[in-house]
Amino acid sequence: VLAEIYLQFRADTTLVFMNLESEENSIIREYASLNFEEFFAVCIENFFERPLELKAEFPQLFDEIKELLNQDTTKSNPLEQSRHVNLILKY
Repeated sequence: VLAEIYLQFRADTTLVFMNLESEENSIIREYASLNFEEFFAVCIENFFERPLELKAEFPQLFDEIKELLNQDTTKSNPLEQSRHVNLILKY
């Protein structure tokens, strides 16, 4: 099932990946244009580290990642969520 979801993500975001070279001032750094796997990794980094910027610059890409990972990093900090879960699990 995960492979199917990833393949759908790849199909939906290939156009963004292919147009990266023309995006000089993008938050998605140039390294992401090497191959799709690097693009995916850089997008995931931005999804967690700079979610508002990613959503502003690439709203469809942000939505695809949000659906893929089943979370919205603009709503709250996922690191805080994991700390909260860890605190709950301790007690």
